[in-house]
Amino acid sequence: MYKDGHIIREKMQKASLSQSDLLESLRLETKCGDFDKVDQVYMETNGRLSFIMKAT
Repeated sequence: MYKDGHIIREKMQKASLSQSDLLESLRLETKCGDFDKVDQVYMETNGRLSFIMKAT
């Protein structure tokens, strides 16, 4: 879904997710409004998104 600072649109289309859906999940899961602190985003087998944060 997201890696190396880029949204991977092909994976989002395959999962039927819009950019709005991704941003909503980002806000709900991380309490953050942008991808500045996010390293990667994965879709788990249960349909939830996992946000891997950058190391500080």
